[in-house]
Amino acid sequence: MTEEAAEFWREYSAKLGEEVLRFSLGRYVSGMRDMEGPLWGLVIVTDAGLRFHHFPHENWLASLTRVSGSKEAGKEKTFFIPTARILSSELVKEKSFWKRLFSSVSPRLVVRYRPSDTDTGESTLVAELERDAEELAESLTSVLKK
Repeated sequence: MTEEAAEFWREYSAKLGEEVLRFSLGRYVSGMRDMEGPLWGLVIVTDAGLRFHHFPHENWLASLTRVSGSKEAGKEKTFFIPTARILSSELVKEKSFWKRLFSSVSPRLVVRYRPSDTDTGESTLVAELERDAEELAESLTSVLKK
């Protein structure tokens, strides 16, 4: 990790008030109310729970064709699921050799959780992880066992 990246994570941890245990670039697919996927961002595990942070961006073509002030470039979007509300987590990897060989199927983190402290229902979050998927899933499992 570069010094610049290390500084980003120190500042991010300080802002959260929690130590970032593991992170991965990922894509939120589905599972949160009021958040439509897919969205690229950071999937983050802390002692307190699982976070996703989407930073606003726009592609170069959209920025060239956008008339100044006519459209927002996007908004920052985040969600947090506290460990107390996470029922289970599983890393799902493509098992077929041929599918792995001929497609770019990313491992999927599937998290079953209660939407709120008072809600007895269950929701399922799905996120695709680009790198360090196994390490992130193991870190989340360790946090849940505490």
